[in-house]
Amino acid sequence: EARHYDFSSLRVCISAGEHLPASLYEEVKGLFGCEVLNGLGTTELTHIFISNRIGAVKPGSLGLPVPSYKAKVLDDAGRELPSNQIGHLAVKGSSGIRYWRRDDKQAKYVKHGFNYTGDLTYVDEYGFFWFVGRGDDIIKTSGYRVSPQEVEEILVKHPAISEVAVVGKPHPKLGQIVKAFVVLKPGFKPSVELERDIISFVKASMAPYKAPREIEFIHELPKTPTRKIRRKELAVMERHGTCSREG
Repeated sequence: EARHYDFSSLRVCISAGEHLPASLYEEVKGLFGCEVLNGLGTTELTHIFISNRIGAVKPGSLGLPVPSYKAKVLDDAGRELPSNQIGHLAVKGSSGIRYWRRDDKQAKYVKHGFNYTGDLTYVDEYGFFWFVGRGDDIIKTSGYRVSPQEVEEILVKHPAISEVAVVGKPHPKLGQIVKAFVVLKPGFKPSVELERDIISFVKASMAPYKAPREIEFIHELPKTPTRKIRRKELAVMERHGTCSREG
């Protein structure tokens, strides 16, 4: 439907709130004919501090630190990691706030002048930052660490899937298993056959341990007013069996 409109005056699009997968970037760029600038900012720093630039976009990445900000990827001991190693994102720059009457949070998230954002990222050899996931969203299954966003990027390429959210479901032996909550596109109906097809689709593109062991079809994903997926709410709904299931 959007292809019936003239978007020739549109110069650039901005993405925020949720991670922008490379596949969605290409879809939006193909539709509107302009680049999409994905970036990252936080309430604590009151500003976007990493972003792609016009004419220098790496689809799927967060981009480069913006002027007046410095960003690092650190290990658990606070040491800076080399390129392509996953660690904690720490940022400092020309803006920021202090936690009001919360010295515990101030001590936990602000160290040596750097604000720990709670995101897991890595930096490639060209200095571009790549989002892996929120630290508390990472799924630990059979001794492996799985990024929900990495699995979601594969799942949304399936022709039947409109939206998806991946969470860790507690498991007595494996610690957690990968579970996907799926919203189907119009014309598709939940079935055991479709569930198997989706799982096989993921296994064809990534390590089998990252593929969902369970898929639940639901009408819609719970989101914040800014359209961020409420993953913790999904986990609670799953435990109590209160999801709005399809079928």
